[in-house]
Amino acid sequence: MKQIIILISVIAISFILLSFIKKNKKMKIYNITDDLLKHDTKTYSKRNLNQIDTIVVHHSATETGSAESYARYHVNNRGWAGIGYHFVIDQDGKINQTNELDTISYHASNWNTRSIGICLTGNFDNQILNGNNLDSLVYLIKKLKLDLKKELNIIGHRDVANKSCPGNNISIELIKKLTEWNSMRIEKHYFVIDTFEVFLRTLYLNNLN
Repeated sequence: MKQIIILISVIAISFILLSFIKKNKKMKIYNITDDLLKHDTKTYSKRNLNQIDTIVVHHSATETGSAESYARYHVNNRGWAGIGYHFVIDQDGKINQTNELDTISYHASNWNTRSIGICLTGNFDNQILNGNNLDSLVYLIKKLKLDLKKELNIIGHRDVANKSCPGNNISIELIKKLTEWNSMRIEKHYFVIDTFEVFLRTLYLNNLN
């Protein structure tokens, strides 16, 4: 019985410490839209922000990559006006904005006008989503909801296309839970996570490893 009490105490203290660490982890979004390759003659259409009601989560389906390489592929190989995603999250957790929110870019057929495309760098059919990736994705979705002042539906690309994207190792249901509107707190670009969030995140990562 004593060992159980000690174990519970250790777990509780760990949650508190992790929550403190997360509260002081500063997040930043780097807007690199103007630095990415664009098509010489083609341009994307624009929209009103009130048309946005969905976030579509993607993965690059590559072991490595960058916003710059995706932009080159989308322009040179697919003939698109520019990169298809609105945001790219690097493997180290860096968040890159790659299109303005009013841009109707190509990332999910029949859903482009109403959605924001977020791409996680990696192949999550084979790789595991690490803590940096997950923290940045959750922060970004929370911030978008707050900036747009509305709840947003969160789906994977696989929900609207015959693909595994964003990978079989990514749980959209967990991401929905971690970004629920009624539990969101973002203070001056700091990612704030509560104890229940820590529990869900830790459980998820541990189950995958």
